[in-house]
Amino acid sequence: DEPPPPSENVTVVHEGLNYPRGLIFDADGNLYVVEAGRGGDTEVTAATCPDFVSPFMPYHVGMSGRVAKITLEGKRSIAVEGLPSARDPFDWVIGPNAVTLLDGELYVLQGAGGCSRALDDIPNGIVRANADGTWETVVDLSAFWRAQWDPANLTDDDIEPDGEAYGLIAGDSMFYVVETNQGALLQASLDGKIERLVDFQADYGAIAPSVVAAYNGDLYVGNIGDLPTEAGAAKVFKVAMDGTVEVYAEGLTNILGLEFDDAGNLYVLQMSDGSAEFPGPGMGNIVRIDNAGVQAVIASGLTAPAGLTWGPDGALYV
Repeated sequence: DEPPPPSENVTVVHEGLNYPRGLIFDADGNLYVVEAGRGGDTEVTAATCPDFVSPFMPYHVGMSGRVAKITLEGKRSIAVEGLPSARDPFDWVIGPNAVTLLDGELYVLQGAGGCSRALDDIPNGIVRANADGTWETVVDLSAFWRAQWDPANLTDDDIEPDGEAYGLIAGDSMFYVVETNQGALLQASLDGKIERLVDFQADYGAIAPSVVAAYNGDLYVGNIGDLPTEAGAAKVFKVAMDGTVEVYAEGLTNILGLEFDDAGNLYVLQMSDGSAEFPGPGMGNIVRIDNAGVQAVIASGLTAPAGLTWGPDGALYV
């Protein structure tokens, strides 16, 4: 069957990107879009971490991850390049996932480094973009997770020694990171110090938290949930800065984006509407949740949507 077309309020503004994910506008109206890349030609066929065997090998690894910069006029250039990217046997691409701005500087959340991709010298973490398109690691998430790596007590064979962080925002000279694979909300400082604010895995099980937003001094975390998709199983959690967690909204599906407007309405990007076991073409949408908790779909017919942000024109960009 043909997938449903996008709703009439959805307009394509740019195309030709390689697995675009997180995105953000700067103060001048330039749009930065993370491209997870295409993997590469280096085949990783054996476990390269101590006491670790991945069901997703072989990986095909390269340095094709990058961040595109798109001007208001639609001109595209490369803001950051040479980031790790890996393709697994199921044709899923792992790479950089999110981008944020702190004090006018661009930071990228890197997710395809570490020992499981035979890149011990390139850790997963947060990297700062340099003016010449190069980058440097400022927060080493691989080291944080590897220090806790205990193969004897793994709950399943899908635990990554370096973690798989997806969500990133910045505020008050701090980064807030959602780690999906091991289910945590982390706080990280520019000097590299990392603190776990919430252990979602311990409290809620393997719900795969994915993205984070901030509003009125609190953090909000959405989750993907299991695949095959269980319609309505995803939630949005409200997290106070002391780590206290409460369920803010539920009945959602495969969340990959969260944004608030000035009035406190929450916009939730869903990779799937729950109509099939796996997300497919045209199944993505955006749900608005008002202050009374009422949900309404405001855009639909999206294919593999993977990031959400406000534009300077007051529109949402995906």
